[in-house]
Amino acid sequence: MADEAWDVYINLGDLMDFNCIARFNDGLPRRKMGQTLRKDYDYANEFLDRHLAAVRKKNGECRVVFLEGNHDERIERYADKYPEVEGVIEVEPALRLRDRGVEWVRYN
Repeated sequence: MADEAWDVYINLGDLMDFNCIARFNDGLPRRKMGQTLRKDYDYANEFLDRHLAAVRKKNGECRVVFLEGNHDERIERYADKYPEVEGVIEVEPALRLRDRGVEWVRYN
């Protein structure tokens, strides 16, 4: 990626799985052993750091767009179910997308 000059980079979503909060795993703790929101976000932040550095290496003005996938949107459904976490776990701030100059396009 770093060898090319990018004008636009679009991530098609589902960067994170959020399997640990997927409703189909409710009541099945072994399916989510060792998985956490923190681990999903840590992986995604490392991924974005690498990709943003690569696509902006030759063009610092490269437009970067992140489309929210249905897996990324699981956070919103979780916050709907547990409103006390609102403002703490959402994707856009957790990935510092505004600070990174990344456009965020919601799923719905």
